[in-house]
Amino acid sequence: MADFGSTLSNGNSLDAAKIEALPDCKGKGVLITGCSGIGGALATLCCLKEAEKVFVVDRAQKALDGVKDHPNLVKILADIGTKDGPKSIADAVGSAKIHYVLLGAAAPKNTSGTGHNLKSISREDFDDMMNTDVHGKLFVMQALANNLGSEPKARVFNLGAPFSDGPKPDGTYMVVPGWGGFGAVKAANKWLHEGMKVDMKEQAIFGYGHPGMTKSLLTDEFAENYDKNHPMAAMVSKRWAAGDYHTPEETAAIFYSVFSKTSDDDFQTGTWSIVRSWKEFGKDLGCKEIMDVNGGIPLPAPEK
Repeated sequence: MADFGSTLSNGNSLDAAKIEALPDCKGKGVLITGCSGIGGALATLCCLKEAEKVFVVDRAQKALDGVKDHPNLVKILADIGTKDGPKSIADAVGSAKIHYVLLGAAAPKNTSGTGHNLKSISREDFDDMMNTDVHGKLFVMQALANNLGSEPKARVFNLGAPFSDGPKPDGTYMVVPGWGGFGAVKAANKWLHEGMKVDMKEQAIFGYGHPGMTKSLLTDEFAENYDKNHPMAAMVSKRWAAGDYHTPEETAAIFYSVFSKTSDDDFQTGTWSIVRSWKEFGKDLGCKEIMDVNGGIPLPAPEK
């Protein structure tokens, strides 16, 4: 459960005075899909900053239970990747106006390794990721079109991953061995984002970014269940043990700053990686600077 007033799990402490000094969220409605980590922490922070209403959505009751209760918080048990999920979310939101939307990231329910590798990924796992990260995000935005604030326009932040950012300067792509399915879905999510920026520009402005090495229920499950011989799992486990990660509270504080302190042009231009965000907002908030996997760290192929 997010707590912005205590020492965090990585030994860091956010600057309470600077968190207090962040712009308030009075009069604003917030919708967050996915709350097992960053989303839950952002919901708590928005409540602390006096948002009028904060809606958090997750398909797992455990994740919803992990978000601190608040009079202005509404928890919605729904799966955005299902046919009926977006409508059930819209029904729960009702006529409330939404000004900030965080479209959370997705990973397969199967975290053993077969949920990623193109040699073994099942149709169920691939469809699950695609339904959540692409279909779900699109149809949630369609379902909420009439709820989006217009003056100013709503801000929608779409979480992605560096796998989706197109070729590097040398013409190659960032492909992590065994993660081809995940990367393909993230690439589709990025193109969905670019399309929404154009087709839905009358309703909202769209920002896009990577959360970086943020520790959450999802990443803990991955570190525990994934093939320990895979270099990605080994790297994550090593960094978790060393406290070399951002907590959900730190990442949420940075992204809240992006929502509340940027101009429209800055919000929707380029990619907000946690590295860029740290340089612009994180240091000022007292967040910990870390070496970030989103910088394109080369990973060796798993041993056969």
